[in-house]
Amino acid sequence: MSRPDYVIVGPDPRRTDIENPGGQLTATTGLLEYARQEGLNLAFIDTLQGSFPVPPGYVRIAKVIRRLLQFLWYSSVRRPRMGAIIFSAGPGSFVERGMTGLIARLFRVRAVICIRSGRLAPLLGARSPSGIFISMLARLQPRILVQGRSWLVDLERAGVEPHRVRVVPNWVSPDRKIAESPRFAAEGKPIRFLFVGWLVVEKGIRELAQACLSLASAGRPFHLTVVGGGNLEVELEKFIEKNGISNFVSLAGWVKPDEVEGYMKDADVFVLPTYFEGLPNALVEAFSVGLPAISTPVGAIPDSLIDQHNGFLVPPRDAVSLADAMARYIGNPDLVLKHSTIAIDTVKKNHDFHENCRKILSAVMF
Repeated sequence: MSRPDYVIVGPDPRRTDIENPGGQLTATTGLLEYARQEGLNLAFIDTLQGSFPVPPGYVRIAKVIRRLLQFLWYSSVRRPRMGAIIFSAGPGSFVERGMTGLIARLFRVRAVICIRSGRLAPLLGARSPSGIFISMLARLQPRILVQGRSWLVDLERAGVEPHRVRVVPNWVSPDRKIAESPRFAAEGKPIRFLFVGWLVVEKGIRELAQACLSLASAGRPFHLTVVGGGNLEVELEKFIEKNGISNFVSLAGWVKPDEVEGYMKDADVFVLPTYFEGLPNALVEAFSVGLPAISTPVGAIPDSLIDQHNGFLVPPRDAVSLADAMARYIGNPDLVLKHSTIAIDTVKKNHDFHENCRKILSAVMF
């Protein structure tokens, strides 16, 4: 049996039996395509699961044990020629992937752990028992990749040596064409906002609903389309009906990934008032079609969304500031064209597929 060039601990993009997978799948899909282009052989230790609803605890524990045993086998028997790329999400995921990283160190397999969730950041350097444990585990990793510069401060606070950390942003999928010309708002028509994501508290969907109610009550001309589903979907439906804003807000529900781009092409501004993130793929995809964005300065978002240049940054959990940012586009539609131009340029400079995939695979060497 031939040895792989790389072992990828992350969602296996060749699977098609999981609905609503997490954002890590975009990264591993890109790496698989890049590897095919470069003639590299990847082996996957699959972590793919549905994000909503989350599987029962006993199912996840059994899968954790199986994945650790698989990685032990690859480390001791079928050693990868180049190394291992280990994708990590939130705190629970990081504990498992951190143990994977320790196995790599034990067997001298070159490895890098890629942190992809903003849920981990508050624990780095925290003095709570969980924070102390997470920080210790981070210090023991061979190498760490993050999606934005804010993580450098978080990891330094946890005691991680800066020379063991690299920044590699997300990229635009190779099958997605970057817009050739900027977006502009149609004259005399309402500004069209778009939200794409989970309908959960942490994505700021309640604040977005309140902002829309405020704008509608003030008679501002706009329309918001909400794409996605989650445990707040019914609550949002009732809020829209109760407050009589169905002419201003539409719910599209779940759509297939290849249908999201169509909604983006029909919008003027992307909105994601999230509480915490790594770097949302939806934001990068919105920029790629020329949409300016309104979001929050969390995770790696401020690395790409520069306030008043390609969109607006607003504080998390702040419906008033969110409504004000939306109102700026409504009151000055020319901002869409101005910010769209810079959004496209941002994607070309920071989110190139080939360059960033190359950086991730080469990160096992630094």
